[in-house]
Amino acid sequence: MMGILLGWGWHASGRRHRHLIVLMFGLAYAAADEFHQLFVPYRIPSFSDWVADLVGLVAGYGLTLLVGVVFMRQRHATKPSA
Repeated sequence: MMGILLGWGWHASGRRHRHLIVLMFGLAYAAADEFHQLFVPYRIPSFSDWVADLVGLVAGYGLTLLVGVVFMRQRHATKPSA
């Protein structure tokens, strides 16, 4: 979900930040979540959980950007010429 939201935000904003910077924000958030689990009873932070977060982040981000690009191409293709 974080990847989808970051991809949507990147696409919707008028500013074009580098993709790596946006993904680093998502990775930092996932790392903070794993760190937070140190203080939650019955929860254990793990590197493999962070890697799973990374895979989900990149997949959601990439799919959102891909859908956005396809949508924009379709929108421009069906736009009547002036």
